[in-house]
Amino acid sequence: MNPRVMAIAKKEVLQLFRDQKSLVMIFLLPVIQLVLFGYVVANDVKNIEFAIFDQDRSGLSRQLAAKIEKSGFFINQSPVDSYRVLEEKLNSGAIKIGLVIPQGFNRDLLAEKQPSLQVIIDGADSNTASIARNYLINIINSFAEQIRDEGLLKMGQSKTVKTPLDFKHRVYYNPELRSINYMVPGITALVLLIITTLLTALSVVKEKELGTSEQLMVTPIKPWEIISGKLVPFPVIGLFDLMLMIIIGNLWFGVPIKGSVFLLMASSLLFILASLGIGLLISTVSQTQQQAMLTALFFLIPNILLSGFIFPIANMPKILQTLTYLIPARYYLEIVRGIYLKGIGFAFLYPQILALAFYGFFILLHSVRSFRKQLG
Repeated sequence: MNPRVMAIAKKEVLQLFRDQKSLVMIFLLPVIQLVLFGYVVANDVKNIEFAIFDQDRSGLSRQLAAKIEKSGFFINQSPVDSYRVLEEKLNSGAIKIGLVIPQGFNRDLLAEKQPSLQVIIDGADSNTASIARNYLINIINSFAEQIRDEGLLKMGQSKTVKTPLDFKHRVYYNPELRSINYMVPGITALVLLIITTLLTALSVVKEKELGTSEQLMVTPIKPWEIISGKLVPFPVIGLFDLMLMIIIGNLWFGVPIKGSVFLLMASSLLFILASLGIGLLISTVSQTQQQAMLTALFFLIPNILLSGFIFPIANMPKILQTLTYLIPARYYLEIVRGIYLKGIGFAFLYPQILALAFYGFFILLHSVRSFRKQLG
């Protein structure tokens, strides 16, 4: 490599390691973000407060209450003795969901009738309410099937006597349906985007604030050597942070990579190049580090919202779905989740990889040209 490029790259590395804020951003921020996002953004709903108004007070109604509590999703509050008290607990926020078991529940269930259970839900948080309702309905249906099967066995009948369809289901890629398995790859992409973009932008703008960029311009060093030297350290830092997040995702959250680590690293390098281009572009329109931070938010928010990290792209309006094709993070998320969860390779991911390579090259080329104009 060109010795002048190496000298500038060495200077960049030394500056990064002398700056405590940069060290925190490189080593500590990825870990904090991954752990916090991993717990906060996960869609699994647990510890849902619930209460039961048991009008039947039978053996089966108590068994149902115990089964709900042992599921691990619900926390049983003190039992209530009236519908009014149940509603009061719901109104006060003491519970999120309530179940009313009517009289005759035990009798009707043993007689293979369908007891009319009532579920009341706090729907203020629609997502939590929907998930809690599905959990509760599945538990109740499972309990009813268990009682029915036990009754058929006691009568010496086959479990399939009254089941005309043998329905079975199978879940691919994420059998446990753990949302953390889906979120960790997305968080990895998000952190990688933020870290590499901000580091590049702040590093270049800091030179402007200190006045050292003008000193570089009057030296015999060519503009492309300055640009190359300033950018060389950041792909290495980005790949280091990626490995750090892979290890934490595996050891802390139990999310392994099912596909090729090499393909993940190569695709991540393309994404990092696009992020470097965004960071370099931000530095050309910013004079201070504060301006760079604000401008970075302008670039990063669309990448986060339109990439599919938080909201499924299929649920977006058609015009926004079209705009997502202009977001490099969209392609990288599809790649990283495909490698993490499905273990698929280049044969399936080449459209996303080629698109990411195109956008990375285009953004970086445009940013380099803009930066060279600044250098004069």
